[in-house]
Amino acid sequence: MHELSVAQGIIDIAEAELKRRGEGRVIAVGVRLGALAALNPDALAFSYEVATGDTPLAHSRLDIEWIPVEGSCRACGRNFTVEESLFICPACGSGDLTVVRGDELEVEFVEFDS
Repeated sequence: MHELSVAQGIIDIAEAELKRRGEGRVIAVGVRLGALAALNPDALAFSYEVATGDTPLAHSRLDIEWIPVEGSCRACGRNFTVEESLFICPACGSGDLTVVRGDELEVEFVEFDS
């Protein structure tokens, strides 16, 4: 399960921030997860919960912001949300596009109680 290794990476980042801070308890960790990251949000949340069990992050919450795939057509300049993995501009039919959003996998915040 790829999600478990990603959850461990998120935990490592949050623990490093906790250590840098030196005090407090982690309440939540926020991540931005793009559709192209090829991760299941539910499996990631479950993996996070399991992996934090015996850590300073136990009982913290993982907040996942799901980012859909958005493209920009190089032919006509239109920006659009990619539907059903169809990387074709809905305005002009061109397949010449740039992915603008949707490949994110980043820790956005670590929230502390004090």
